[in-house]
Amino acid sequence: MSNSIFLGSLIHPVKRYCLPSWIEMVEELNCVNNVLLVNTSDDQKFKQFTNNFSFPVSHLPSSNMFHGIGQGRIELFRNFLDSSDSHFLSLECDVFTAPDVPEILLHYNKQIVSVPYVLGYMYENSRRLKTDYLISITDQNRVHDTLQEFLNRSQGTPIVQINEGGLGCSLIERSVIEQYLPIAEVSNDRCDDQAFYEFCRGHNIPRHASVELITKVNHYPHFHMNYGVYAQHLQRKSQ
Repeated sequence: MSNSIFLGSLIHPVKRYCLPSWIEMVEELNCVNNVLLVNTSDDQKFKQFTNNFSFPVSHLPSSNMFHGIGQGRIELFRNFLDSSDSHFLSLECDVFTAPDVPEILLHYNKQIVSVPYVLGYMYENSRRLKTDYLISITDQNRVHDTLQEFLNRSQGTPIVQINEGGLGCSLIERSVIEQYLPIAEVSNDRCDDQAFYEFCRGHNIPRHASVELITKVNHYPHFHMNYGVYAQHLQRKSQ
């Protein structure tokens, strides 16, 4: 099987603000052979909005956010395994990458490799702390690294082994999803990436993150989302 990428993403009306630009970005990505979007909303106007997309969209509405995400991800994985592609690129629809990022991820030749991206800067009350940022990498206690912590740990290497990298921008080898899908479950009270990474740890599947690609991936989250309070972050780290 030659290396090619199936890109899968979950979409929702809350991300409508960036979807047109995101679609244009995906159209320019290298080595992406297939794209499938899964709409987890029951919003009929949004469903009509997706009719104009250049990529196919499956509709799996759910009233529970966690259930919708888990159900949608399983749909993406099933369609990926029905394709002839060798790798699955999980890319959230508010994460923008340079065109060559998928190709570089393929060249790493790892079972799972993520690109860390900024979740948001830490804040306390109304004062913004812009000297450091929380990123999408977590330690064994699921505490997010700051960008500086991650860079210090990488010690200048282009790629490092990690505990969890989330599914926001991750390339996953087919064999991993072939093992995971038969036991995948849909939860109503937690995000599915937790279960996925628990499976990977339990099956000794190495997880890696790219250091050199950080500057090529940008996150544009919902403008009202708050990702971490500095005091709470320090408290979790001390536990």
